[in-house]
Amino acid sequence: AEDFPEVLFYEGGAWLGVDPEGVHQMSVAARRIREALKFFRKSLAQRSVVKIIRDMKWLAMILGAVRDLDVYQENFEGYSTIVGKNDRANLDSYQEELDQQRRQARKRLIKALSSPRYEQLINRFKRFLELGPPQSLLNQSRTVYMHGMKLVSKRLKRVIKKGRAINK
Repeated sequence: AEDFPEVLFYEGGAWLGVDPEGVHQMSVAARRIREALKFFRKSLAQRSVVKIIRDMKWLAMILGAVRDLDVYQENFEGYSTIVGKNDRANLDSYQEELDQQRRQARKRLIKALSSPRYEQLINRFKRFLELGPPQSLLNQSRTVYMHGMKLVSKRLKRVIKKGRAINK
């Protein structure tokens, strides 16, 4: 849930495409949300969670394609400064290919961010956050907490008792 504002915050940067960090941070936030929901999916038991996970995966894949090409571009620029001028000329076609792939990936990203699917994902996740966890989950977590506290308390008392015996 704490990563959702980051998805929205970095969306503008992803749209503009000027700074690769916008795409990167939005991708990281989408991946974290997806992994957290997958981890708690059984506990949440909501149909919308399955759809959110699926759509976060879709979003992360589209963002990831642009991010990968941004990284390739950065690595290429570093590499091209290492090679001599003669070898640099041989790499121009590769540079053009990277540029074209990145333009295509950016077009797919812009199309995705302006799609009804993306809008539904954002709205679905907002509703999911507003509803909060099911009451049964809250009751279950209190029970787990109470049992955990009893267990920790018993063991802590034993550790303290054994620690005092050492000092005697």
